[in-house]
Amino acid sequence: GLLGARLGAGTPSRAAVAGARIEAIEQLDDRADALWGRAATPFDVATVRNARYLNWRHADPRAGRTLILGAFEGASGSGGALLGYAVLRRSGRHANLVDVLADPDRRGVLAPVLAEGAARMQAAGCGIVTAWLPPGHPDTPSLEGARFLDVGASLPLELDTPPGQKADAEQLAKFVDTSLRVHVTLGDFDFA
Repeated sequence: GLLGARLGAGTPSRAAVAGARIEAIEQLDDRADALWGRAATPFDVATVRNARYLNWRHADPRAGRTLILGAFEGASGSGGALLGYAVLRRSGRHANLVDVLADPDRRGVLAPVLAEGAARMQAAGCGIVTAWLPPGHPDTPSLEGARFLDVGASLPLELDTPPGQKADAEQLAKFVDTSLRVHVTLGDFDFA
């Protein structure tokens, strides 16, 4: 469903992450590939979120200005595994949480990363951050922990066959299954 965080007096506190640090990321590296290897398993359907894709989608300046924050294992100055990340894109007084992913064993890192992102968006003049995750997504509790609220709206997920190609009826039939575990964020769409 559609979630929103109104920034201001109720902005979540920027709590520290136990055993980890939060840092801005300019370019993702092989630690993003390793995170994707761990994080993909709970999902039946998701865009591959490896470093190559994420850098093209979010870190290339031609894709628009984004803030990429990551939670890394260990103290400042150490390499450390990437445990989770959030990507925020600002447009005037509004920001979108366009991508989010966490290690399934360390989902708790997301709420502080999201709180840090919200604080940075507020400092940049934003009054609200919008996010979208499919109903029942395992990261929804982290967004709620960062004071995102369900705004009572939903976005339909539509699948289109590319021009010149025939629809694969067998593949499309799989998407009728409401128990399908899907990882989709606003960043999977060109309008975000």
